[in-house]
Amino acid sequence: ITRGYTRCRYGQMHYRVAGPDDAALPPLVLLHQNPASSYEYEPLMAEMATDRRVIAFDTPGYGMSDAPPSPPGVEAYAASFGDALDAMGVSGPVDLYGFHTGTLLCIELALLRSDLVRRVAL
Repeated sequence: ITRGYTRCRYGQMHYRVAGPDDAALPPLVLLHQNPASSYEYEPLMAEMATDRRVIAFDTPGYGMSDAPPSPPGVEAYAASFGDALDAMGVSGPVDLYGFHTGTLLCIELALLRSDLVRRVAL
């Protein structure tokens, strides 16, 4: 598992990534519960990254991601993940997995970016 930063509408978004870049399966994007960070997904990433790329983001204002100037709504948070995936050159399809607050973010991202999202697991 490696860590990095990409861009979103609120500045820098921190992420963790593991697995092969050239996997046959679509990338799996993990969205955490708030207040937490992508760190909670490290054990799951180690298991899931054997045959696909796995990306776990820190929601803006959590973990090591830049904070928005004021608390955004769920739609704006979800849109920031779309920004981050675009900045990383991930054009889809992707599968999403969310836990607790992350479920809301997954659903909203799937609604906003149906061009990008293939499947959602909640």
